[in-house]
Amino acid sequence: MAGKTLEIGMVIFGLVLALVLAYVFIFYPKKKINGNGNGTGGGNGNGSGGGNGNGGGTGNDTGGFLNIKNLSESGVVVYLDLKYPPCKKGTINCSWKNNDGVSYITDASGTRREIGVTARNQTLKTGEVWSVKVPLTNNKFEWCTNGLCTGAGGWVVPEGREMLAPESVMRFEFNWNGDAINYNLSGVDGINANMRMTYTGCSDFTVCNIPLTDCPFKRTVNGVNTCSAPKFKPFCTDNPETVNGVFKTDCEWMGCGFSSEPIKCRCHFYRKNNENGVKWDDYILNNNSGTCNIYSWAYGEFRPKPGKDLYCCSDVKDCCDYPSSARTPDQNACCNKSHDINCCQIDGCLEPTPDGPLLTCKYDANKLGSLNVDIIKVLK
Repeated sequence: MAGKTLEIGMVIFGLVLALVLAYVFIFYPKKKINGNGNGTGGGNGNGSGGGNGNGGGTGNDTGGFLNIKNLSESGVVVYLDLKYPPCKKGTINCSWKNNDGVSYITDASGTRREIGVTARNQTLKTGEVWSVKVPLTNNKFEWCTNGLCTGAGGWVVPEGREMLAPESVMRFEFNWNGDAINYNLSGVDGINANMRMTYTGCSDFTVCNIPLTDCPFKRTVNGVNTCSAPKFKPFCTDNPETVNGVFKTDCEWMGCGFSSEPIKCRCHFYRKNNENGVKWDDYILNNNSGTCNIYSWAYGEFRPKPGKDLYCCSDVKDCCDYPSSARTPDQNACCNKSHDINCCQIDGCLEPTPDGPLLTCKYDANKLGSLNVDIIKVLK
């Protein structure tokens, strides 16, 4: 009797369970999985049910990014300039807590997550990418700060190190400007990394892959090992030096923080005749162990015009007293009209350096292009 009762109970339980499952399957609303990057599924913003594997996004996020990728063998910390967060030109009170950028981290497997843009530094593991969406206004990309669109940049140190302001390290620099983008790598302060910069669809690129351990001017700044430019002590001094009647200290000539073209020309002249200046150029620009087409000095995109050292790097007051063959036609016309010191700066003393470090690319017509910064190696 007890066995029959148990049998009947099991049958009834089975029927009830079947009815419950049928009800749930037929009537319970199903959860819709969209690929808009805001929920699960990590899509491309256009469809549903999964997506392109990158996650995040809104369907128009395939271009206009600053992508910083860690290709090195260990973790790194990437910093962007404190004073230049990504804002539209008209944004008021632009800051890292109030800006117009959108930021993502993509891991080595291709999974992307949105992180916002409230911090100017990110730690990247090997294979990770930090992507910052550049603000778009009137169909033009803008990276501006409180109305000024003068460009920005960043630098990198090993994971576990901190360098809130760049000192004696390499910088990557960029400026979304009108219909074009300007970008370069800079060793003006020093180099502590091998990097490469490219713009999608543009054949021009800048790279520095020379051996970091061959550095002639090794220095440690706040625990960060780097190869310092010789414009910093102890590799330069406060000793006064004269170049054709103009007195500056050794460090001032090496740093060349001057806007006057005749003075900038003197800086070039001084450095090419300075032992440490020659060592730095040989290491950065003339290194047979790699390529490093970067800024090695301030104003490295220019050089003294051939045959013009006579008036550029001499006392500019005497410019109009030189033979006409040593001056440009415009300078001759100026000197004939008035013996004026400003005549010497007409047409300039410097010219663009062939294959110089500053690159310019037009935007992709469909706004699909992105600026890519690859971190290849960081000095430990």
